[in-house]
Amino acid sequence: MNDEQEFRNVALRELRHFKWLAVATFAVFLLCGVAIGTGAVLIGVAVYQEENTFAKTAETLFDSGKFDQLQMVATARLIHYPIDVHAFYYKAKIHFHDKQWAEALALFEQTKRLEPSWSDLLQPYLDQTRERIAEGHDDAAMPNPVEH
Repeated sequence: MNDEQEFRNVALRELRHFKWLAVATFAVFLLCGVAIGTGAVLIGVAVYQEENTFAKTAETLFDSGKFDQLQMVATARLIHYPIDVHAFYYKAKIHFHDKQWAEALALFEQTKRLEPSWSDLLQPYLDQTRERIAEGHDDAAMPNPVEH
């Protein structure tokens, strides 16, 4: 009976060790998950801030009439961020301003595909660009449909 008691004591000790090992393993996984989640949030914030900075810079360049510089900045942006909606939008606005209707239309449509919530902003550009293409007025003077 003493051997049976000893066996039970050893088995209980092993179960306690296993329990604490399981708790420790769970805690490590939980902490890793929190760390990864926090890192993802921080990366998301950084990307948002960078995107916001690009959009402000692009708007300033456009409003200042620095279209060549904006074209270079937006093109470089797309090399690093190939689906950057702001880069497509400002490239489209440059082509629109330069009366390059086919290029403008393709870029405005790409912008709309990437960011459907911008439909109200983009629709006047899309409508007037399509109208100019249909009329065959490749170099027609055209007012800006959206005030910025």
